[in-house]
Amino acid sequence: MTVLKDMSATDRVAPNGEPTLEARLRQLFHSQGELLVRQDQLRGQMEATRTELDRISAEITQTQEMYCTDPQREDEYFRCLKALLGEDPREVVAAIEEAKKNPVSLDDFIAELQHEKH
Repeated sequence: MTVLKDMSATDRVAPNGEPTLEARLRQLFHSQGELLVRQDQLRGQMEATRTELDRISAEITQTQEMYCTDPQREDEYFRCLKALLGEDPREVVAAIEEAKKNPVSLDDFIAELQHEKH
């Protein structure tokens, strides 16, 4: 990144008391530089967060694969998920599959919502 040279106090203000063009540009470039640094920091944090989320997701999948060795253990696993998440993921998937079989137009969906309000 380019380093801006320092200005003397007299170079910062025009005779009318307004900041000079150079002073205004200096301020804008300084602000831009700070924001670019912050953006890089946030990008790094986002990448670290994504890596951690991926690690945890893989661990959840591994736990499921290791635990669900028979139908009873699988049922227990999904009962735990329902207790933690408030719903059984199998039921959500089934509802999505059912919705795919019977698509509803946007107009029908809105009409159904309005009917439920009354």
